[in-house]
Amino acid sequence: PPADLPAGYSLVLAEDFSRADSMQRFVFASPEHWQRVQVADRWALQHTDAGAQGYAPPHRSPHNIALIATHRFGSFVLDCELQQTGREYGHRDACLFFNFVDPAHFYYTHIATRSDPHAHQIFTVNNAPRTAITAVGSPGFDWGPADKWHRVRLVRDLNRGTIEVYVDDLTEPMLEATDRTHGIGYVGVGSFDDTGRVTNIRIYAAKTDPQRAPFFDPKDE
Repeated sequence: PPADLPAGYSLVLAEDFSRADSMQRFVFASPEHWQRVQVADRWALQHTDAGAQGYAPPHRSPHNIALIATHRFGSFVLDCELQQTGREYGHRDACLFFNFVDPAHFYYTHIATRSDPHAHQIFTVNNAPRTAITAVGSPGFDWGPADKWHRVRLVRDLNRGTIEVYVDDLTEPMLEATDRTHGIGYVGVGSFDDTGRVTNIRIYAAKTDPQRAPFFDPKDE
């Protein structure tokens, strides 16, 4: 676990997809585009390019969404490993979703090759198309080869309103924001419309709210 966890935090969820029933812990905006796969010596959750052929969100926002269905979180630390398996272009991305109240109210962080008003930002979706709320950003992130794994950390403090995103360098945030629009909600992974994989998900928190997600569809192995 991280050495600098906030007081009272402990590991509350771990998923490495090594179990055949791992995907039953998730709900998916486009279930047909998600699968459990073996990658070398590990298992991962993989998504293919949904885009216009998959989920149509109520407002301009990502298409590829997988949410941990069993618990809602307020303040937490999320660690995971990500692969971005798509082609290189400016908006080549992977996303983390959090405080996901419903498909029209949530935050997500979009980690992409180049930053612009619609990429490599922290966004809010508040019953309207996504809006960037990044206070401290960076020019972008080089995902490198499609088989390269990256360590990603998301730190959300609901009381302070702070959001911090780390990639590979876990000592210095790559993206930061402060916002209190959305409260307790679901946490997940995905992409705007690209492909990728995730494994070794760990969530640390002082408390959780065990409540099954009432939207999207389950995905069985």
